[in-house]
Amino acid sequence: MSARAIAACPAVPAGEPCAIQPLLHVRYAVTLDERNQAQGSGTVVTVTGYHEARTGRGSSLAGLKLEVSYDEGATWTALRVTGQGDTRSARLPAAPAKATSVSLRLEASDRAGSRVRQELPKAFGLTG
Repeated sequence: MSARAIAACPAVPAGEPCAIQPLLHVRYAVTLDERNQAQGSGTVVTVTGYHEARTGRGSSLAGLKLEVSYDEGATWTALRVTGQGDTRSARLPAAPAKATSVSLRLEASDRAGSRVRQELPKAFGLTG
C-alpha cells in the first residue's frame, strides 16, 4: 500500500519560536480478515481525528469528506459520512464484481483551521 498525504495548518507568524504544530491527524478503522480483505459491500470505515498529544489541543473535527474507488483511483464515489465529534463513519457501497481492492480518499478539517487530505491507493483488498 502506498499513501499520499497533504497537511496544512494556520501559518505561524514571523518571529514566533519554533514549536510543535497542531497538525490534524486521522486514524482509520476497518474490519478486515487475516488477508487484509473486507467483504464486497457494507463494510464500515471509521475515521477518528486527533492531534499530537504534546500540542495540548483536542481534535474537534469540523468536517470530513470520504470517497471510495474500486478501480485504483480512476473514478471516485463520495460516501455518506455519519457521526459527530472526532469519530465519523461511512458504509461502503457494493463493489463491482471485478473489483479486487478499495482505495480511499479523505479530506478532513478541524475548528482551528488545520486540514489534511489523504489518498490511500489499494488501502485493502476485497474478498472474492
